[in-house]
Amino acid sequence: MKIKNEIVAISLFSGAGGLDIASFMSDVPVISSIDIEKDCIQTLKANDMFGDTEIMLGDLRKVDSEVFKSILSKKKASKFIIIGGAPCQPFSKAAYWVGNKTRRGINDPRAALVDEYLRVVVDLNPDGFVFENVESLLHPTNKIIVDKFLQIISECGYKYKVVKANSLDYGVPQKRKRLFIIGTK
Repeated sequence: MKIKNEIVAISLFSGAGGLDIASFMSDVPVISSIDIEKDCIQTLKANDMFGDTEIMLGDLRKVDSEVFKSILSKKKASKFIIIGGAPCQPFSKAAYWVGNKTRRGINDPRAALVDEYLRVVVDLNPDGFVFENVESLLHPTNKIIVDKFLQIISECGYKYKVVKANSLDYGVPQKRKRLFIIGTK
């Protein structure tokens, strides 16, 4: 089935679909969404916006990139981007409240999910990507992850921009500082 939009998106770590909905609102339909949480998948499936989206319940660590290549082929997409943000708990300021003896930071198994995002980007070679996470990913104890991320995408030929944003500045009645890494070929 040929899609009518010039560019489409694949969403990783979709959650309840915040970035996905923004993608749809930007006229970039999401053709595939994946999350490990059943409640999130049910939320996506309950939203009519996702009627043509292949929604998957699963752990990205166990999903081969060929699954996404197959979806891209089936949808006959000429250009695509990858959107998403790995779980932020290992990097969140809230993680610092538990104290240094308890906090695992970059040693938290969820921190490795940033690598899974990168794996899919490297395997699929999209036209671009949007990676979102908490601003404290730039904290000195976490910055090694951002540095590695930027090195890998640079080696893959992406130009990138790191953007810090606060939802308050965009009309959202909540203070949420975020980090976006936006890459393009």
